[in-house]
Amino acid sequence: MLSFALMRMDESADDTVVKDLQQVLALSERIGTHDQHVYALAGYAAVMHSRGQLDEAESSCKRAYAEAEQLRNPFNTMMVNFTCARVASDRGDVDTAAKRRQVGQDIANKIGDFKAIARGETQLAQVDMAHGDWAAARDRLQRAIEKLNVAEATSGETIAWSLLALCHDRALMRARALRSRITERITVFDADLALAQLGSPDAEPKQVVGALLALADDAEKRFWLANALEARLAALEGLKRNNDPAAVPLQRQIEATARQHGFNRVLARLQVKKTN
Repeated sequence: MLSFALMRMDESADDTVVKDLQQVLALSERIGTHDQHVYALAGYAAVMHSRGQLDEAESSCKRAYAEAEQLRNPFNTMMVNFTCARVASDRGDVDTAAKRRQVGQDIANKIGDFKAIARGETQLAQVDMAHGDWAAARDRLQRAIEKLNVAEATSGETIAWSLLALCHDRALMRARALRSRITERITVFDADLALAQLGSPDAEPKQVVGALLALADDAEKRFWLANALEARLAALEGLKRNNDPAAVPLQRQIEATARQHGFNRVLARLQVKKTN
């Protein structure tokens, strides 16, 4: 049931997925399958994060941490840290997010999990990009791509190449070629977002913004609020670069949503006062 729920999440984080995960949590707790319970808690945190329910996501993370620590299963601990780093980041808790990423990365290196090592490098590269440190991001993404290629992890490699394309145009063709081979949605949302930002060589700025807003609308329909915010932030940057007056109402919309759901990281990027 857990695998099925997580597969459904690839298309939507709707109420059915939430209910399925709640049933998995209740069942695994009742019959004492502790590893599965930790995995389900992390999955539930990921769904709550996507839906913009950050307090619920963090609550699930704390439970997952407590149980993973008792089990001493390095894979579970690693997975919880990587999942919950994104929750902490969007809540504006930069230090906790950094700590969680580092713990996850240390475990991945220790157990030699190429996919997990690359996942950590990719997450850290996104942090570097947000800070404008493109050189550091390129180095991390190159390391991630090497490991993902060996592991034949097409989804992860697509994301890494797409992000690298934002750092370096020559990666664009490779990213698009890889993206055409896979059907996942939320798994490669970061790739779709990066490719939408890049657009086609002859795309007008308004076309790029339109593609980003369409991506955001689609994400919102699937209850992927965190992803929708990312796409709208990218669209906002495009509008501002072109001094488009449409940037003003879009920023208000993003700010209102971020404030309502406690996305302090988004508010920080907008340079407005965070929520309490």
